[in-house]
Amino acid sequence: MTTSLVTLKIVDGDFKQGFLVILKIGIDPNENNLMAREIDGWLPPAPQINQLCDSWLLSYRAQGRIKVHRKLIAPPEQITNYSVINSAQDLQEAINNWLNSTDRKFQRFRDQVLKALSNHGKIRFIIQTNNIKLWQLPWHLWDVLSDCDIEVNFSPSEFPVSSKPIDQYRNIVRILAILGDDTGINIQHDLALLQEELPNAEIVPLISPPKKKLSQELWDKKWDILFFAGHSFTHNNNCQGRFYINQDESITIEELKYGLINGIKNGLKLAIFNSCDGLGLASELVSLPISTTLVMRERVPDEVAQKFLRYFLNAFATKKKSISDSVWETRKRLQEEVEDNYPCASWLPVIFQNPALEPTTWDDLTQGSYLKDKPKLSRVLLVSLIVTITVITMRSLGLLQGSELHAFDHLMALQPPEKRDERVLVIAVDEPDIQYQDKMGWSRKGSLSDTALAQLLRKLNRYQPRVIGLDIYHDFEFEPNLATQLKQNPRFIAVCQMESNDQPGIASPPGMASQQIGFSDLPRDPDDIIRRQLLGMSLGINSWDTCNTTYSLSLQVALNYLTQKGIPPMKRNSAGDVEIGDVVFRKFAHNAGGYQLKPKHAMGYQILLNYRAKNPKYVHLQDLLKGKLDSQLPDLVKDNIVLIGVGQDSKDLHRTPYTKGPWSDKIPGVMVQAQMSSQIISAVLDKRPLLWWLPQWGEVLWIGSWSVVGGLLVWRLHSPSYLGVAVFVGISLLSGVCYGLLLKGGWIPFIPSALALVATSGAIVVYSIFKSNVNKDDSFLYYQKSLDT
Repeated sequence: MTTSLVTLKIVDGDFKQGFLVILKIGIDPNENNLMAREIDGWLPPAPQINQLCDSWLLSYRAQGRIKVHRKLIAPPEQITNYSVINSAQDLQEAINNWLNSTDRKFQRFRDQVLKALSNHGKIRFIIQTNNIKLWQLPWHLWDVLSDCDIEVNFSPSEFPVSSKPIDQYRNIVRILAILGDDTGINIQHDLALLQEELPNAEIVPLISPPKKKLSQELWDKKWDILFFAGHSFTHNNNCQGRFYINQDESITIEELKYGLINGIKNGLKLAIFNSCDGLGLASELVSLPISTTLVMRERVPDEVAQKFLRYFLNAFATKKKSISDSVWETRKRLQEEVEDNYPCASWLPVIFQNPALEPTTWDDLTQGSYLKDKPKLSRVLLVSLIVTITVITMRSLGLLQGSELHAFDHLMALQPPEKRDERVLVIAVDEPDIQYQDKMGWSRKGSLSDTALAQLLRKLNRYQPRVIGLDIYHDFEFEPNLATQLKQNPRFIAVCQMESNDQPGIASPPGMASQQIGFSDLPRDPDDIIRRQLLGMSLGINSWDTCNTTYSLSLQVALNYLTQKGIPPMKRNSAGDVEIGDVVFRKFAHNAGGYQLKPKHAMGYQILLNYRAKNPKYVHLQDLLKGKLDSQLPDLVKDNIVLIGVGQDSKDLHRTPYTKGPWSDKIPGVMVQAQMSSQIISAVLDKRPLLWWLPQWGEVLWIGSWSVVGGLLVWRLHSPSYLGVAVFVGISLLSGVCYGLLLKGGWIPFIPSALALVATSGAIVVYSIFKSNVNKDDSFLYYQKSLDT
């Protein structure tokens, strides 16, 4: 809410002749608007005010023989409460008659005051004067102010404009509590109230300190609030205030001037003197560049001082009200709850504020000073929009692809272990298996001889595997008997390699039908990791001579297996996506998920590969041929998929998002094919989730939402200590959501969202710091002009 600053500057005059005044009406300079309107006027003569004020002071002070004590001690010849109440009522009536005068000239001026106080929502009302007699008047009793619930603040006519204080980056308010001379009063109760009522506060008590110790604390440490409880008084001859820091020593503000200035430079913003007759103390404190000083106008009973402190702290620190609103609430509570026993107790609190400085709040003290100028929500949303556009642009240029893919790998590796697919068996041909074939005298042109393959097939066929896939290139004729056997076995799938610009084609075994051929090509990402799976690819001009199929080996194997399970043939739906059974295999787009590939790298029909944490069961060729596994073969082979390929000793090794098993960083190509076939049959038969991603508009909305979250976190919780925690919580929440969705198959942008969240938070912080500094400079210029006026 915008704060209106209404200043009534009393320039010159007295009660006999009247006062020349200047009314300044404008937006509080701390609220970013330097435009103010000035109206010259005057307050009519009122000599009776001076007399009635003196009369009230005499009757009030006569309630007890107090010089420096804040506890009222009744003498035998005490003036009654009735006398005090009468003099107070007379003074209140006189003040309202004076300020509601029907004098025409004054009436026009009063109308301007009324208009200024009624046309704005939140008012900061300051009376500027050096006349201590005017400070003694209970201005809050003017019905114009009391009807509008407006508290009166005082300021001298000339006030210091300080340099920018050091920003406090902490969420603990540090309070230097000076407990001075306690003769006849209970100031330990004040300390207990501070400790009880103030959250997020570090209270350091100085009990009856010597002046040297007090000075050291002001010089050596940083404080937010200075609090004093004890005895104090104001000299009648020079209006100088003194306060007793112990039973033997009293000092003035002037004696601590340089220590206080240093404290103010280091963040001291509020001074509270919960002691008697504090106007003299205030007159010296206001000459220093402190934001706010709170004193008692007259002598204060001990019980009233304690009640005041409790009510004020509750409003200021617990309810988070401004100092003015807190004193206004405290004043009303004292009036209702205390004045039956202590007349005029509500008249005692007086606020002095430096108009050039922003009045502090409890939130300001706990949140640091750099975000006082809280940006509007619309500005936060605008920053979020700009950050979102920037992040989306960076993403579309591929600048985030590497980090997004690594984040995807990390989340994949965090998934709970998933049991291996027992329907798939891998028979590995490693160097020991090759040596075994050579030892047996079986001639071979590759890693697997036809004799070894024939023996392996005879052994496997006894246990009726559903499909046998050979992931070993064989671009030459099989031995005649073996060739005839394979051509007549629709469950056998051989392999080939498509020709491309990067690699030559490798032909399939001659004479094999296209239904028994599948290509082994694997789409690699820029970091050489396999995260995608090819289902099909259109044939090039020269491909028919080498690899006469449009289906991959993994798809051919899976389709053959599913057909035997009674699953309908593969088809295309109306959107052009592949359907097997009732499962849709969504075609990979070049900008799907975290990818920003060139369209040529997304050629063919690709899908994302959702690896299992555990690879399928594998055995070695020679162990199987030697009969070492005969007892296990029924469970390993019957009704299952069997894939035959080279193992870890080959060059056909590939990196995956994470790898389990004996192959450390890389796994053989046959194991990748096994994972791919397993993904297809698991999706169709077990409804295991396939990886999916948001459409482009959905990703933009998702990233933009987290950008807004980052902005709102700063907008709502703008303490530096809380900022780090808030951003950490935001990133943790984002991580949890992305991880939870990945368990359901969803690949949601994490890195762009996290970047947008952090960038928006940082941008709002930087903006607020910049705006705060600009406003301080503007405030200085504005009030320098006021001083000139």
